[in-house]
Amino acid sequence: RHAHTLDLFLSKKHILKLNHEHYDKLAALWKVTHQEEDDTIRTAAFHDDLYSLLARYYSIQGPGFQAACPEQVFDSLAHGLAVTHECFASPLNCYYGSYCSAFENVDGPFGTSGSFWDFSPTEGSFQ
Repeated sequence: RHAHTLDLFLSKKHILKLNHEHYDKLAALWKVTHQEEDDTIRTAAFHDDLYSLLARYYSIQGPGFQAACPEQVFDSLAHGLAVTHECFASPLNCYYGSYCSAFENVDGPFGTSGSFWDFSPTEGSFQ
């Protein structure tokens, strides 16, 4: 147990670790799509969805799988080209609140637009 990480588990054998920054980011993304629920239900449901999300991403590669551009690149794209949507991201590494991701079933509660291959925007700039 470390002060810089949170432990999420379903049993003592299934522990997933997450840093506080990612926990806060994922909680904020999750709350956008779950505003109507009361706090008690929200906390339990968020933790269930969070565990499912982390288990999926850990199962395919672990935390090192999440690669993204530096923040300065995203800022430049947003300011210079009005980019507001990421085509290939995840709740763990998205910079903008609008993104497509690989696993709609576990990413859905965190606001994904679904698969990029099914994404049909009518206008805009995308990264």
